[in-house]
Order: sequence, then C-alpha cells, then structure tokens
Amino acid sequence: QQQQQQQQQQQQGEESRQFATPARRRKMAAVVEEVQKEFDSAVERVKTGTRKDGGSASNEEKLKLYGLYKQATVGDVTGSQPWAVQVEARAKWDAWNSQKGKSKEAAMKEYVEEVNRQIA
Repeated sequence: QQQQQQQQQQQQGEESRQFATPARRRKMAAVVEEVQKEFDSAVERVKTGTRKDGGSASNEEKLKLYGLYKQATVGDVTGSQPWAVQVEARAKWDAWNSQKGKSKEAAMKEYVEEVNRQIA
C-alpha cells in the first residue's frame, strides 16, 4: 500500500511537470537544484561526519542510507535478487528494492532527513 501511494505521488508530480508554465518550470527546477545541493552535502557528511551518539551506525541504518542513495542516484533496483547465502549483496539489494518506485527527488529528500537524524 505504501508503494502504491508513492507511485501515485510520483505520477502526480510528473503530471504537474507536464502542464507547468515556463515560470513554474523554472521554480520547480530551482527547487530540484536546491534538493540536489542538500543531497550532495549530505553525501559528504556521511563520508566525513560523526554520529550524534559518537558510536558507529548499525547495519540497518547503513542499509537505509544505501537504499536511498541508490534510488536517488540510479533509480529502481536492477538485476535479480542475490541468493540468500550472499548475505551482504542480498541485504544491499533488499535495501535498494525497498525504495522501488520512489522518485529521485523524494529519495534525495529522505536521504537528507536520515543523514540529519544520524549524523551530528
């Protein structure tokens, strides 16, 4: 059901872009550009930042960021699901697949929010 809602939101966003006036398109482009800047900054924070609690991120937290990052940069998951014995590859694939259908912009925003939650 959540995936269906995300797909509907994505379709509504695409429809609004199709019928936007030139001024609205410029404004939307500026918003997307701002989201991209925030996303790029968040990616750098992940590389260099420290956690708010001083510890290290759990595998679950790392996988959430991984799935959002891949969705934002590549789009929907590609390839077949790895075998269960390939534990790391399977976990990454599952994390990415859990974001399937989410728009690039929505994935970027959620990534930034998650980084802000995890990193000081």
